Amino acid sequence: MTGNLVKLSANFDGEIRSDGDQFHAVVITGAADYIMPESEEIKSLVPGSYFTSKVKSRHKILESTDLETIIY
Repeated sequence: MTGNLVKLSANFDGEIRSDGDQFHAVVITGAADYIMPESEEIKSLVPGSYFTSKVKSRHKILESTDLETIIY
C-alpha cells in the first residue's frame, strides 16, 4: 500500500481517478464538494471527511473555498 498527499488549488474543478480495487481519501485541510458517481448527489467534504471506492472510479471534486484543500 502507498499513500499520497494531494493539494488541490483554490477553486479546483476536476477529478481524481482510482485505478485499483481499493481507494480511500481523507480531507486533511480545506473543504471541497464531492459529486457521488452513481447519483450525482453533492456531498460537502470538510477536514476529517472521507470517500472510498472498491472499483476503478473517477471521483469528481469541486473546491468549495478560496483556500487550498489537502487530501490524503
